[in-house]
Amino acid sequence: MNIWRTIKRILPYVIMYGIAFLWIVPILWMADTAFKPRPEILSIPPSWIPSHFTLENVRRLFAQWPFLRWILNSVIVASSVTLGSLILSTPAAFSFARLHWRGRNTLFMILLVFMLLPWQVNVIPLFFTMTKFGFLNTYQGVALPMIAMPIGVFLLRQFFINIPKELEDAARIDGCSSFGVLTKIIIPVSKPVFAAFGVYIFNFAWNEFFWSMICLRKSAMVTLPVGLKLLQGAFEIDYGLILAGAFMASLPSLFVFLLLRRQIIRGFSMAGSGTKDEERFLPRTISAVPEHAFINYLRAHKWGPPCLLLCWGARGLSRFRGDWNAVQRNNREVEPSRGMGGCTRARSREPSSICWSRWSSMAPRWD
Repeated sequence: MNIWRTIKRILPYVIMYGIAFLWIVPILWMADTAFKPRPEILSIPPSWIPSHFTLENVRRLFAQWPFLRWILNSVIVASSVTLGSLILSTPAAFSFARLHWRGRNTLFMILLVFMLLPWQVNVIPLFFTMTKFGFLNTYQGVALPMIAMPIGVFLLRQFFINIPKELEDAARIDGCSSFGVLTKIIIPVSKPVFAAFGVYIFNFAWNEFFWSMICLRKSAMVTLPVGLKLLQGAFEIDYGLILAGAFMASLPSLFVFLLLRRQIIRGFSMAGSGTKDEERFLPRTISAVPEHAFINYLRAHKWGPPCLLLCWGARGLSRFRGDWNAVQRNNREVEPSRGMGGCTRARSREPSSICWSRWSSMAPRWD
């Protein structure tokens, strides 16, 4: 019995490490071949460890080809696509997730259908559109079609829809508009999914080959994937030169992934969890939401009074009880309050609210 239990515990790790090994072997072979001497690249039997490592392939790559120009073009295109996708997809995803308007679900289903279409289907109409606007052989001609990809709206929408509604309600009680809710509530708690989507769309734009090969005709505008294709000669294939270029081209995306790997995993797991785990949003919201809005969130929530009791009980439990009873006797008292959006409005105080005017002096600062 213990043997089977041990096998069940170890077997998933064996499978995962086996798959990871199959994935990493080509990468290690690429890195090994990029620094091998030219005679040892096609030696039989192949050798993993060369007799000596050399930078000859990398030196020929930078000396004979405009590799730095290719890197610059790819950085400009990938950065533009990443920034543009985040700017355009965020308000669209917020509208689909948090706002209510006629035809919202129908339009979102149409968006999902377009997301399932292959990227190559749009090439012919895109080519005629970019020709008409004069965007061929330009950065915007390559970047604009990738900025409009619906995958960003879908991913961000799945994350936004799981953010607790109480945070938005607290902001709206304090006079915050929809734009204020987006900028002060949604965006501060959505950093993991922004990192995950940013890395995904950056890698997609960095490795995009098909549309770049069609749109870019000038050698000075070529991106890295198209440039690597040019390294392959018509009558001879220099494997050392090609693999050196592939190794150098993979370093930026690998660096970005290693830098943001925790945010990427967290963003994708939280976007597809389908649950409203409010505790994971709470610590990040304390610094993003003003103090009175956070108090309103606690007050509106079912476990708000116990939380306030734990936070402030040491500083005046008896006074808390007295004020609580006093406010319950005060049925509908109205006082002006300044909202998160900067506007002043009247705030209705229900019998279950907290006497904020008397407790503001002794409330802890959570900014």
